[in-house]
Amino acid sequence: MDDLPLSPAQVPHHLLTNPAFVRALRERDFTAVFATAHEAGISFNRIAEACALKSERVSQIARGTAAVTALATVERISGGPRIPGALLGLAAQPWTTPPLSARSPTMEMTR
Repeated sequence: MDDLPLSPAQVPHHLLTNPAFVRALRERDFTAVFATAHEAGISFNRIAEACALKSERVSQIARGTAAVTALATVERISGGPRIPGALLGLAAQPWTTPPLSARSPTMEMTR
């Protein structure tokens, strides 16, 4: 977890506990996801950079004039802003795994 580079578009923790934002993630409503992240101060350029998308495409998705349909794009959207995979119906991601220091000995034995 410590080896991962910081994201230029890290989603603030308060968004990950916001029911409307979480609902948008679960429904893969990226228009709402990008618009809400933008309202929280993350520019479309930063989102695009973090997700390896063109900023114009991110802006179009946020305006609802383009859609995300490819699984690879959903995975990049999870990875760029460090959104837990489970919120998007994906497998657990490295940034959501507890650090070794936080794991119990029982957790380590079951791995």
